[in-house]
Amino acid sequence: MAYLIDTRNGRKVEYDTDICPGALLFGSFWFLYKGMIGWFFLSAFLAIITFGLSWIVVAFMAHKIHRNYLLNKGYATQQYVDKIVVRTQQRIDPSFQ
Repeated sequence: MAYLIDTRNGRKVEYDTDICPGALLFGSFWFLYKGMIGWFFLSAFLAIITFGLSWIVVAFMAHKIHRNYLLNKGYATQQYVDKIVVRTQQRIDPSFQ
């Protein structure tokens, strides 16, 4: 389990890197629940074409898709936030290590 941090307000969001059981059970509706409208329509279209078999493939990719979606919305990894904090501290206090 890893975290992404909203750079605007510091809110932490958990994300997994395994298979997504929510996407496996609910298919494209999982994307709708997460607010990812474009991915909802794309995965629903693929489910119709493949008679639902695409839900299995989407379940393996859902967490990575969600992580990239959050990164594009302004979230950052903990390592990135820590790096920014250290740089800021070095600018304020040059003796900071």
